Amino acid sequence: MLCCDKDYQSVLINATKMGTYKVEEILTVKEVAEYLKVSRTTVWRWCNQKKLPAFKVGRGWRVRQCEVEKLIGQNGMGTGESKVSGQDENSQ
Repeated sequence: MLCCDKDYQSVLINATKMGTYKVEEILTVKEVAEYLKVSRTTVWRWCNQKKLPAFKVGRGWRVRQCEVEKLIGQNGMGTGESKVSGQDENSQ
């Protein structure tokens, strides 16, 4: 699956020419919240604070699946520390 690389456009153009382009999954705030097991309010806050790259469609936020995967990878899964919220998971 294509992800959010810096040369995303060149990858997209080349993949389209070769016929290998695969449409990337676009998620709603509700889908992201369910996937990460957090509230929709948390996802909205991350989007507004630009902690989770997203874009608006009408009044609603949309998030590329690869951005969610990058967020998971950046947050030291299993370390007990959340870099998105800035809080220690074990302290709640």
